[in-house]
Amino acid sequence: MENLCQDEIQINRWNLSSLKTVLCGSAPLGKELSKRFLHKFPHVINLIQGYGMTEVVVLSHITPLNMPNDDDSYLGSCGKLLPGFEAMLIDEESGAVQNEPWKCGELLLRSEAIMKGYLNDIEETKKVIDSNRWLHTGDIMYFDSNNFYFVVDRKKDLIKVNGMQVSPTELVRSILFTIFILIYF
Repeated sequence: MENLCQDEIQINRWNLSSLKTVLCGSAPLGKELSKRFLHKFPHVINLIQGYGMTEVVVLSHITPLNMPNDDDSYLGSCGKLLPGFEAMLIDEESGAVQNEPWKCGELLLRSEAIMKGYLNDIEETKKVIDSNRWLHTGDIMYFDSNNFYFVVDRKKDLIKVNGMQVSPTELVRSILFTIFILIYF
């Protein structure tokens, strides 16, 4: 998507005017890139992100259809929790459940759609699915006041600096956005 936003040759090469819905997955699509994409392709009505993983079998979160593009508060989120799923965020330091918006924690999911375990690997299964059937995703997230979830980083990728958790992904995103501003403005 980053390349598409920057590559005028490709944009002009293809007629993308009929493109109305775009579904993005596999990695978080940041708010700034989402804004640039919608600015570049104003005819897109639905910019949808989802969250899922192999162990979940299907998506657990998705952006609702027909969200107004002029309300950018949901951009960069992986959407809202789908019916049939339970979610909770666990604080990395204290292990406490995060019930308030804007508080980061590891996403835990529970659903009948989640795998029962890894084939012939009880030990690995116990590492990710606890005794209450919660799947520990390893993803750090927060939710906002409208229950949109935002991926911050992978648990194993966080760096501790002066007692704070620093996200390498956010650092890279900030650097890339700064470079974009310097080059284009």
